[in-house]
Amino acid sequence: MEITLVGSLLGQYVYALDALVSRLTQTARLLFVSSFLSSLAPLLASFIMTLWSFMASSRMRSASLANDFMRLPTPYQTSMLVGWVCSLSFMFTD
Repeated sequence: MEITLVGSLLGQYVYALDALVSRLTQTARLLFVSSFLSSLAPLLASFIMTLWSFMASSRMRSASLANDFMRLPTPYQTSMLVGWVCSLSFMFTD
């Protein structure tokens, strides 16, 4: 922690702590990044789920075309998948 002399005021020395200033700057950066990411997180989650649904449908289509029924989801898994994709589409229709 380095202490630098800034000046004198009424015969008293006023000291500025460089470490305190750098710590406040790091805190401000951390607050900015966390605020930005907290507003971006809901958008990223829905975007990732959309990409995942395309990947899942592509795998289901290729398994269906190849008659590989062991790679297809069960009826319960299919209903869960459809529920997730439908709830994803209703996120943007408020």
